[in-house]
Amino acid sequence: MQEMTNNTIIRKRFWDKVQIGEENQCWNWTGGRQSKGYGSFGIGNGKTALSHRVAYQLTKGAIPDGLLVRHRCDNQLCCNPEHLELGTVADNNRDAVERGRTATGERNGRAKLTQEQVLEIRKLHKAKRKRIRELARLYKMHPNSISNILKGRYWNFPEVQ
Repeated sequence: MQEMTNNTIIRKRFWDKVQIGEENQCWNWTGGRQSKGYGSFGIGNGKTALSHRVAYQLTKGAIPDGLLVRHRCDNQLCCNPEHLELGTVADNNRDAVERGRTATGERNGRAKLTQEQVLEIRKLHKAKRKRIRELARLYKMHPNSISNILKGRYWNFPEVQ
């Protein structure tokens, strides 16, 4: 990567594919994209790199092992160095949850219950009509999962009265 950051031809080719705007605006990548929607830049020898990572390296330096480049602006195509920061996978995952970019509830492909069923579980337990073990048998789930639903660790959404 060192060769790339010092190569003026590559630098020019890269920045020619970025729509540079005001300092506080997103600078969108106009070149190719990879399947997840991030910009993709050819760095030679048939290799590509994510455009926001290249922008970071060209302006701020190397990316330490174990870290990734995150978008403060939540725009996958942004290459504005002021919108890019280093972070861990955990930081990135936390951002995704906080920004509503993860599938939760019924939208999550691994969900075993509907929102209606979760509300029914809470209602039955609150009314003391069903105990955790009974609910687990009824819904074919582990008692710990039912307990986590009741504590709001799973399916954490406001109660519908």
